[in-house]
Amino acid sequence: MPNRLRHETSPYLRQHANNPVDWYPWGEEALNRAKQEDKPILLSIGYSTCHWCHVMAHESFEQPETARLMNEDFVSIKVDREERPDLDAIYMEAVQALTGQGGWPLTVFLTPDLKPFYGGTYFPPVDRYGLPGFPRLLAEVTEDYRQKRRETQSMADWLTGQLKQSPLRASGQLPDADSLRLALHNLQAAFDQTYGGFGEQPKFPQPAQQELLLRLHARGLDDGALAMVETTLRQIAAGGIHDQIGGGFHRYSVDSQWTVPHFEKMLYDNAQLVRLYARAYLVTGEEDYGDVVEDTLSYLFRELRAPAGGFYAAQDADSPGGEGAFYVWTPDEVKDVLGESEGELACRYFGIDEPGNFEGKSIPTRRREAGAVAAELGIDEEELRARAGTRGPLRFGYWLCAFDFATAMPQELAIVGAPDEPGTRELLAGARGLYRPNLVLVGQEGSENSPLLANRLGAAPASLESEWRGDTAAEPTAYYCANFTCLPPTADPEELRWLLGG
Repeated sequence: MPNRLRHETSPYLRQHANNPVDWYPWGEEALNRAKQEDKPILLSIGYSTCHWCHVMAHESFEQPETARLMNEDFVSIKVDREERPDLDAIYMEAVQALTGQGGWPLTVFLTPDLKPFYGGTYFPPVDRYGLPGFPRLLAEVTEDYRQKRRETQSMADWLTGQLKQSPLRASGQLPDADSLRLALHNLQAAFDQTYGGFGEQPKFPQPAQQELLLRLHARGLDDGALAMVETTLRQIAAGGIHDQIGGGFHRYSVDSQWTVPHFEKMLYDNAQLVRLYARAYLVTGEEDYGDVVEDTLSYLFRELRAPAGGFYAAQDADSPGGEGAFYVWTPDEVKDVLGESEGELACRYFGIDEPGNFEGKSIPTRRREAGAVAAELGIDEEELRARAGTRGPLRFGYWLCAFDFATAMPQELAIVGAPDEPGTRELLAGARGLYRPNLVLVGQEGSENSPLLANRLGAAPASLESEWRGDTAAEPTAYYCANFTCLPPTADPEELRWLLGG
């Protein structure tokens, strides 16, 4: 019989609507029942395309005996992290403080007053992987809650106290420039010099941290910041986390080399990586970064664009034939599609061999230098690329990017002109062709009623206003101000690039 989740709009919650578990969505009904019956809350957080969420659902939540334990001893609440990122952030932090790691499905046990006292991520149906079986865990948590209430409450109070002391909580003190230097130091300490990224497996691309490093490079606090970004972007682009055949990026890698991904693809991950690779291209001019941008955007519009014009949030990790079946190959499968000659070339280029790198098959990667592969095949590198179908504080990344913006020299650029005028387009291209992360760029159809120009021209003497407008008023014009000083306007894209330091 369907449970309460059948009335929800979340795809993830509706996936659990036919579980024998007496699930509640997060809300007053569930929270009041926990208080009235003095039962602990079992909070399960996940999302619709999460592979291990599906696994735990099949192994535990769909099993009548496990559901009986949950229904008798707990008030069970299911939350979609994409609907309630606030709850996910709070209880993820609690589990990370308790276990040192996090992920989804997120499994947290709470007192009726919502204080966490135990938690983890995926739990198997029987003891394995060094984890307790979920039914055994339920029984032990129930016994502790009933028989060891004082210890349970002490743990809940301690863990809640840890969360209140977290650096994520507002301290009331504003950071200073040393915060950026400290962030760079911390990123350097956690950086993987060989494969890029931070820490060990599982490894996430963490575009916010890479964006911060680009900003530190632009600010002049480099000390290896750009090199860290480039190492990371090259390694990710060459690894299995990057779908070499279809484009786009998987969510994370289960190994430190970016080879074996968790096969789901998320819209917001790919959107952030498109921006990161585009900005890295602006900084370095590296064509491979531009190729990644084009291929990823092509994937997003081809695979995630909805008929009505919006975008779907994700592609599932599960598929017919097992996890990742659409993304792994054998040499014979490649040759069946491409023929013997082209198939051999593709296998060498993308590292597809026997016995493979994932359960007897190969996740395509580009670890070998194209020139070496081309030499083996007796062709030049350009021909190889053409025939292979290719062209050549750590948790505060975006917050520190915002701080960098707030403390940087003010830069404002107004481009005045009709959007369809060639001159307007050329000025915009000149400005956008440079990496200037703290530049505020606005467009205006005409200069007569421009709010941005009003403060600079409206109060100025008539002679200065005339000089400022000059002969450029009738054509698309760029007005640039830096550090509270406005420079003469220009209609020349090359002069604009010079003004911007290009």
